[in-house]
Amino acid sequence: MKTKSHATGLFFALALGVLSCKDSNQVLDKEVDSSTTPSGERSSALNYSDSDLVLGRKLENPYSTVNMKKAAESLRSKGQDLPVSIVTNYYYVRFLPSSDEEYDKLNADTTVDLFEYPLDYEIAKQGNSYRDPSLSTDAKFTWLYAAIPVENLKRFDLKLEVLEELYLPFGNGKELETDLQIRNKALLTHLEDESMSLTGNLDSETEDNKNAKIADWYSSGRIRVWDERLNYNDGTGQYQAGAGWVPVPACLVRGNRWFTTKSALSYNNGYFFIDHGWPNGKGVNYSIKWDRADFDIRDGSYGQSHFNGPKIQGQWNLDISEGGTPDNYIFAHVHRAAWYYYYNNTFGVPSPPGSGVLSKMHLGSKQGSGRSHYFAFNSAWAAAQIKLIFDLNNDDARVIFGTTIHELTHASHWAMGMSYEAYTLNTGQARKLAESWAQAVGWHITREVYGHNANPQLDFDAQQHLSLADVQASDYTPLFIDLIDNHNQFDASSGRPNDLASGYTITQLVNFLFARPTNWYQYRSYLEDNSSNPTEAAASQLFSDYD
Repeated sequence: MKTKSHATGLFFALALGVLSCKDSNQVLDKEVDSSTTPSGERSSALNYSDSDLVLGRKLENPYSTVNMKKAAESLRSKGQDLPVSIVTNYYYVRFLPSSDEEYDKLNADTTVDLFEYPLDYEIAKQGNSYRDPSLSTDAKFTWLYAAIPVENLKRFDLKLEVLEELYLPFGNGKELETDLQIRNKALLTHLEDESMSLTGNLDSETEDNKNAKIADWYSSGRIRVWDERLNYNDGTGQYQAGAGWVPVPACLVRGNRWFTTKSALSYNNGYFFIDHGWPNGKGVNYSIKWDRADFDIRDGSYGQSHFNGPKIQGQWNLDISEGGTPDNYIFAHVHRAAWYYYYNNTFGVPSPPGSGVLSKMHLGSKQGSGRSHYFAFNSAWAAAQIKLIFDLNNDDARVIFGTTIHELTHASHWAMGMSYEAYTLNTGQARKLAESWAQAVGWHITREVYGHNANPQLDFDAQQHLSLADVQASDYTPLFIDLIDNHNQFDASSGRPNDLASGYTITQLVNFLFARPTNWYQYRSYLEDNSSNPTEAAASQLFSDYD
């Protein structure tokens, strides 16, 4: 794409186009035998699909201050006295953010847990997301529901509606238990049960056990996703080659009952344990919120992605598969890649921006056709900075993982000083520098995770099978990969590049980016002036050959 103008509007329009990367199945090669895909075990979710969540009937709220006072009076009439006064201590509210900044600020508030659906309705069918039907189709956010402490009402500076006054005997789950709550747990639990009974909400299992000795149970379980190339051996704690289930580490698992929510991050082996005692006989609604401090995963471009699981008492052992819940299959593998890049990258490559209201990375992920891309200005209209699009007829787990790393590398590179204008106008082969660097980091990190074949240099083939003519015609070159590895693709075919360079490390190569080169030739000069590698002449020749 060529341009003769530097006008801002044209620049933004061009940038949006040229920052698009290749289709995911072009960026990474995929050779998977579909016979290895699971069949009968495709989804362990109860009454779940990747479609929208469907609400059932509205319930009478047992935690409203009015109903809690009625329950207290009922207990007193039976001779039970309560050690507390029933006064409103929380508000049941809903928020409507108007921008990413408002949403991120609200989402970062540690005193609330947000839900896209109202908390005083039955759920007829679980699903990825719920959108309030009263909102216009072009509204970028839906109403978000929560229970907030009464003293925090005025701290929120976005659209907010108070739906009901609440009395929560044990709080909304965000605070530590008080001495009063611990000492009087049995009485306060009876108060809850009495209000549940009076409002017609007492669970059948609670009815059967309401006179039994109160004992706590703890939410726990395991989150896994199907991978066409890897599986995880629980016995050894190691990954190994071959299709199978792999853990989803550090995902946010929530247990929710009405207005009380507790959560925990899954361990590296996929298991999770929520350190909160739920009264015996009371099930909780399990869910995954694909959200971390530095990044979140959007369902498309805007809405927060979730896996809304079953309401049960006991463990939640979830296996996510492409055939059962394809959207969450994508979310889980995007999460795996982002988690690895942000929290396990030990190669000297800077993590992408994150950890802040204005810098949190949003990864919009969906099925479809088109090009994945990174474009920071997306956030100006509340869209995800990274857009990931996958065709599951062609793209497997490793493709999703590698493409996510590729786009996150662009975010990291731009934070180091890569220029939008240089990329847009392709000044000095700037695109070739940016895309070749993203190819290399994608190759390097993905190989660290998936490199379990006999020859780890070749098991993740990133443009090293192309002819020299094809490489010269593409922005996606194997240049930085060739500087690192000791494989010469010319040995397989004389029409391929003659790669005699080797021995550079990913850490050395990223250090030259800190000098903020914005094009191919500037980077080459930094390499020639600051490298002592014995294959430096061959490295310079590759720059010329790939130009």
